[in-house]
Amino acid sequence: MKYVEYTAQVVAVALLYLLGVEFADFCFPGLPGVITSVWPSAGIAFAAVFLFSPRIWPGIVLGVMLSHYVVSELPAIMWVYSMVANTSAPVIAFLLLRRFWEPGVVKPRLANGLAWLTSSVILAIISATIGVSGLLHTGVISWLSYGSSWSQWFMGDFFGVLVCAPSIIGLGLRSQQKQANTRKERLVEKRIAERLFWCACLATVGLLLLLVDNINPTYAAGLHFLPIMMLIWSAMRFSFLQTQLASMVTGLSAFAFASKGLGGFVQPRNIMELTVLLLYLCTLLIVPFFVAVFTYERRFFLKKLAWRADHDSLTGLMNRAALETQTASLMKRPDRTEEKLALCYLDLDQFKVVNDTCGHRVGDHLIQQISSVLQRCLEEGDLLARTGGDEFGILLRNCQPLDAEARADKFRSAIEEFRFVWEERIFAFTISIGVVPVTRLPFDRLLSLADTACYTAKELGRNRVKMILAQDAHKSHNRKQIEWVVAINEALEQNRFRLYCQTISPIIGSETDYLHFEILLRMLDKKGELLSPGVFIPAAERFHLMSKIDRWVIDNTFAWFLANPKMLEKTNACSINLSGSSIGDPEFQPYLEQVFRETGIPARKICFEITETAAIGDLSHAISLISAMRAIGCRFALDDFGSGLSSFSYLKTLDVDFLKIDGAFVREIARLPVDLAMVKSINEVGQIMGKKTIAEYVENDSINSALMDLGVDYAQGFAVHEPQAIDEFFENQRTHA
Repeated sequence: MKYVEYTAQVVAVALLYLLGVEFADFCFPGLPGVITSVWPSAGIAFAAVFLFSPRIWPGIVLGVMLSHYVVSELPAIMWVYSMVANTSAPVIAFLLLRRFWEPGVVKPRLANGLAWLTSSVILAIISATIGVSGLLHTGVISWLSYGSSWSQWFMGDFFGVLVCAPSIIGLGLRSQQKQANTRKERLVEKRIAERLFWCACLATVGLLLLLVDNINPTYAAGLHFLPIMMLIWSAMRFSFLQTQLASMVTGLSAFAFASKGLGGFVQPRNIMELTVLLLYLCTLLIVPFFVAVFTYERRFFLKKLAWRADHDSLTGLMNRAALETQTASLMKRPDRTEEKLALCYLDLDQFKVVNDTCGHRVGDHLIQQISSVLQRCLEEGDLLARTGGDEFGILLRNCQPLDAEARADKFRSAIEEFRFVWEERIFAFTISIGVVPVTRLPFDRLLSLADTACYTAKELGRNRVKMILAQDAHKSHNRKQIEWVVAINEALEQNRFRLYCQTISPIIGSETDYLHFEILLRMLDKKGELLSPGVFIPAAERFHLMSKIDRWVIDNTFAWFLANPKMLEKTNACSINLSGSSIGDPEFQPYLEQVFRETGIPARKICFEITETAAIGDLSHAISLISAMRAIGCRFALDDFGSGLSSFSYLKTLDVDFLKIDGAFVREIARLPVDLAMVKSINEVGQIMGKKTIAEYVENDSINSALMDLGVDYAQGFAVHEPQAIDEFFENQRTHA
């Protein structure tokens, strides 16, 4: 199939080349010299090489042979010179041009325009030098006429390239770029009246030159500025291709007028007059060419600015502003009542794992691939936008409320199946999606509701779709969240939080003289009932209250120790949890240092616990905080270790003393071999790196036995000790003592 296509291209180029020769011979006979005055076939050959690459050279050779056979009678050796001249010149010129202008892409920029002009000159020089040398070698011309013949051949080829090649290349590329065609046709349709008026004016200019020439040729010559003004008009208002087509028609028509002595032109009587005429006509073509280039560059720049205002530079997707504009436009359509829309808010789960462990450049690659996955799931009319770092918005078209959740789940499934590979490392991801039917609410409000639904999906365990109705959202979810914010702030102000302790016990050996425990938190509601952290912590995280809670816990724990110095002496390690908000707070580290200075609490007795997710969520700040606080003697534990995608990969960067194995693996360690293997692996890595391991959620003796067999250092859970209020906890320690 490729061979048939190539053969068709070769034959087409040969026939077009012959047509150009016949056109020149028929339209411009009787001019001085033995060389054809203009050579449109040079432009046809150059355009063919540009469009099809130098492999099209057999078509040019065949065209030259046919032209000599049909049109001219020259010695056989001249055929060889002619084939070499007319084939090598466009190929060499194209190879030089290719360094500046990539074939197959329309880029009429200033640098490309200059490169095009230079390559046209080089083509004409090569062709004239070889061709005229052939004429000299065969005795057709003498040394005395070599210069004038070379000049005539050069100008004929140069004019032929300028007048034909841009138009042919533009038409060829236009057929290859159907999407660009659509955009350009829309532009032409908008200016159809102006284009018709322009064509009428151009025809009028031609008729005017002929009419005035019959009255007084001198007056007609004074109107020769009109064609170039018409072409400049076209260059400034219409497409680049249309301007080049107009230039080709105008240039050939002007030369036809000149060859007949019409329109105020004087028919050339010698080589010098012919050369001057061709110089004028080349100027007629070059000026509008560069005006068209400048106009294109301006349009391109303005379009680029407009595109950047509405699109994300990394993914090429619409941005939030563009999505809002498109949504508003759809809402205003007259047929809007018949179409149902739904807005989705997508948030990639644990995106910061890649950003912090592999770098932002890799994170950018991930976002690009995620956007490609989402694009493949779009149905006709759906709109996808990137609204934030790892957040996307999708407007679902023709989507009934009952179908919205199912359609959104296609995106969730696609991301769940997607695997991101980077330097032999494989990452799996999930995505949480919030969906809300589009109503007459403002776009910001709709997006906020979808964001709330997305957050709810994350609270429910991530990797799921949550849909809420706009009319119900304020009455239910938002109201509950706001109520929790008020309740938490009141509890902080009224000191209604309570400190609890849970022992962290050595599995092998004994540390009975010194206590190792974790500070836990409970909240008293207005009725005096204790609330567990799982009830109020999600709202505190959502509304950025965790840093306040962390400070309350630290202040009150330290105050308790100051009031009970003997219990402080018996403490080996008091573990206090730090949230991701505190880790990322630049004022938190100075606050800690100040608390230690003011209270005099020995830093070696305090162990701060940071969850793996919080640590990798802000890795740089986590490393900085750990380093600074360890410098004054504090210890650190990495909580929920093993829950992330790449736990071991960044463990070397976090200088912690304890690894708290994620309870999700510990719970079923006595029953599931996979969980047993995971705990064993974490424990072995921890021991190799000199870190103590703590198993959470030890709820029965069988789990404790399995941990003992594995050599885990510490256990924490209901089988070891149930949490107690801090006063009760230490009172029991006094009793046991």
